[in-house]
Formats: sequence, C-alpha cells, structure tokens
Amino acid sequence: MRKDLAARMLRFGRTLRNVQRIATAELSSPFRAPLPTRLWSWRRGFLTRSTVRYGANEENRHLFVSDWARFVRTPRINGQFGVALDNKIIFSRILASYGCTVPEYYCLIRDGEMFQIGDVHEMRTPADVVDACLTGAEFIVKPYTGGGGLGVMVLSSSDGRLMVNWEERGAE
Repeated sequence: MRKDLAARMLRFGRTLRNVQRIATAELSSPFRAPLPTRLWSWRRGFLTRSTVRYGANEENRHLFVSDWARFVRTPRINGQFGVALDNKIIFSRILASYGCTVPEYYCLIRDGEMFQIGDVHEMRTPADVVDACLTGAEFIVKPYTGGGGLGVMVLSSSDGRLMVNWEERGAE
C-alpha cells in the first residue's frame, strides 16, 4: 500500500514539474498569436510556438505530437537510454557506428569552456569559430542535450560580416 502511494506521489510530482516546464516554455516563447489561437492551442495540448511552427489547425493537428504528450505523457519513454538519446554527440556516435550519415561536430562548449571534437576546423576559442565563419564556413550551433529546436542558431558570414540566424552581429 505504501509503495503504491509513494509511486503515485512520485508520478504526480513529475507531472507537476512537467506542467511547470510547459508553462515556462509558453511564457518565455517569442512567438505571439491572437488570444483565440493561443486558447485553441492550449485546449489541444500545444504551445503557441508549436501551433505557429507547425501550422497546426483542426484538420491537421492529429499529424503532430502535442507538447502535453511530449512533456507530460512521454518524457521518460526511453527509460535508461534517454540520456544517450538526448545527448546529440553520443547519439550521433551511436548512429555512425551503424553506418548512418550524421552531421560532423567540431567542438563542445560546456560551462563556458570549449573542447575541440572534430579535426576539420580548429575550434578551441570563440575567435576560432568566428575565423572559420569568415572564411566561408557555415555552422549550426545547438545545445548538446535537449530537443525541440531551442537554442539552435546558424552562424555564417556575408561580405566579411558575421551573421547569426542571417542577421549581422559583431564578433563578440
């Protein structure tokens, strides 16, 4: 009886934590939509950003996994393998070992420190990344864990200027 109650309490705590994640994601989202669109999204388990990105509507919403399902119903679906599946570097190495084509990784930034991974580009400092971009290379920068496209950026150059998501930026 106690184990059952403890298990239910643990599940309830996880659900609350995931609901908090959804609310935080919605409040911090740069996507804005009219209130009726937001209400439609929320009633069907979607964040506003997902509705806008997917172009979800009543006719096609069944084609998409809702954010409610993603964050609340299935966050632990992969069990002990979830860590490997969420870590882009580990996951790419697993896929590569089975002959799958995967993107090349050049460096890892963790706690503000850069670690070179690949050997195509010298990537030990932020200046190395800027220099590689200014020579014509284009890079996708993303967090090494997580999903949903959060934190993904495109670094490139145009006429000798550094571009982040196709907008000019300084080399800071």
